[in-house]
Amino acid sequence: MVEDISEKMVTVAWQNLVNQGCRLKTESGDALQVIYPGKTSDLPGSDFQGAVIRVKRQTFRGNIELHVNASDWHKHEHDRNPAYNGVVLHVAWRRDCGNVIALENGTVIPSVTLENYPPTKRRGHNCGSCLAPGWP
Repeated sequence: MVEDISEKMVTVAWQNLVNQGCRLKTESGDALQVIYPGKTSDLPGSDFQGAVIRVKRQTFRGNIELHVNASDWHKHEHDRNPAYNGVVLHVAWRRDCGNVIALENGTVIPSVTLENYPPTKRRGHNCGSCLAPGWP
């Protein structure tokens, strides 16, 4: 088990899952398709800009925000900041709080937790091992 996870490591894990074509599910169990992962951003605001995802036969365009802990969404006060109302997906390494991630405008967005991502065979890869090559 890796204890000292950084947000950069979460970013690498997320990118590896998406790039390997792994089957993704939201915390509520819905299939998640990442049509376009967005562009990484080092500017203040969301980690990936301009993403396109599909959940429950609906396509969403917006940003993706990543954190080490799901509770960081609230600790960083994104739920009170209208600048984050364009986020369409929250990705966290650990689920250390409830599953509901709400924007400042009250919209509930899907979330994904990576820590215990179930291994799934796809394209000859065990997607659980794709999180971050070289990690224990």
